[in-house]
Amino acid sequence: MTKTQFTLGAAGIAATLLLGATLPALADTDTGTPTNSTVGTSTRAQLEREQEMKLRALYAASTSAERALHAASLQKFAQQAGDREIDARVANLNRLLARVNAMVRLTADQKAAIAAIINSQITLLNTLKSKIDADIASSTLKTDLQSITKDYRIYGLVEPQINVLAAADRAGSIVDMLTAMSAKLASRVATSTNAATLQPLLDDLNAKIADAKTQAQAAVSETATLKPDQGDATVMAANLAALKDARMKLKAAQLDLNAAAKDVRQILLGLRGVKLGNTASTSPENH
Repeated sequence: MTKTQFTLGAAGIAATLLLGATLPALADTDTGTPTNSTVGTSTRAQLEREQEMKLRALYAASTSAERALHAASLQKFAQQAGDREIDARVANLNRLLARVNAMVRLTADQKAAIAAIINSQITLLNTLKSKIDADIASSTLKTDLQSITKDYRIYGLVEPQINVLAAADRAGSIVDMLTAMSAKLASRVATSTNAATLQPLLDDLNAKIADAKTQAQAAVSETATLKPDQGDATVMAANLAALKDARMKLKAAQLDLNAAAKDVRQILLGLRGVKLGNTASTSPENH
């Protein structure tokens, strides 16, 4: 499962520039190098850093009138940077929403609950973008830029949450396929001359399928109703614990499915008259 972490990127640089624009010794202030994120690259960050330093140098060497123009340029740069960060987040939220809508094993209520969280964040981010574009005071703009990551913490939950749900959805599809295959194999095993050897494999197959289904459903139940922490440390800890436990359940489901696939192969070989060795699949957990 991939993990996407968003940092402030260009908006962070812009916010720092705005703070510096109010200080006499602007050229002596260092903001540090911004970290990489999935909404930008190290190359883009480097270019923005170079642009920042050029603006600082121009500001330090300019007259009062020129400094006013530079301050306006800094504000425009900050607003554009903030807009890019918000646009990237909204685009990613829309992609996550499409993934949720494509899941076939979530209930309508589960989909609606997740969609409501995502859509509310999209609305709030678009409202914030309009506010940033309308900000006049540099201090207000700086606060609004910082709020992109401080106040809109949805990525700490929604993306890993949807990754868990998507994995559970895939596991459910495999469970359905194996269930259908087991029913077909059962009729063949019942009439096979090798039934005494194959029936334990079929029983193990059905046990693995059932446990995989249970584990996948439990992962969904544990994560589908989680809410963004909004900076609450207790909620954040509870969310992280639930996501960790759900991943462990999905790992157990994957082991079950791997063992079930081995059972299917063994049964097919037995039906073809191939002499089998062990009659039960082996896995770290033989349910």
